[in-house]
Amino acid sequence: MSCIIFHHALPLVLLLAPAAFAQQSAKVLVASGKEVAAGMLDPGMLACIDGKPTGKPLQCTPGTSKVLLSYWVSLQAYQDVVGTAAAMFRGQNTIVMHCNLDANYYGHCWGHFAWDAPDLAGKWEGVWSGVWDFAANRVSYHMTGYGSGGQLEGLQFERESAWPGGTAAGTFVVKVFAK
Repeated sequence: MSCIIFHHALPLVLLLAPAAFAQQSAKVLVASGKEVAAGMLDPGMLACIDGKPTGKPLQCTPGTSKVLLSYWVSLQAYQDVVGTAAAMFRGQNTIVMHCNLDANYYGHCWGHFAWDAPDLAGKWEGVWSGVWDFAANRVSYHMTGYGSGGQLEGLQFERESAWPGGTAAGTFVVKVFAK
């Protein structure tokens, strides 16, 4: 009799065990909040095709057809962060930016970042890429980060940010999961 019960129960156990394990290990944390520019550390290098740099950050003379920016380094700060991953996304993030813009300061930007999380004894590092409209202050970009040290070790995040224009802050949404 026990052999018959085992024979019928084994397929059920084999089907349900992976699902139970997946539910335990597939924990995803989320957060959202405001993103603000907290300062520029280095204006980087500016190339103004068919024009010249004015000497001010990201400004070319009239007649410039293309604007190339490399190694602009800035700080981003995060405010009103809420959600299950909120503690992982406070403080300031150092961002390095490169851009290929048209004469209206619109185009593709990309770069990398380092974000210390001293309260969690760790750090986020990763890459980002998106579209910038500097003239209208409209931005949309995606960021991927990898945690190292402390409570961030082995974690990864995917984040979307958008700045609608005309405001001093953008909005971000992030999900965190194990690699």
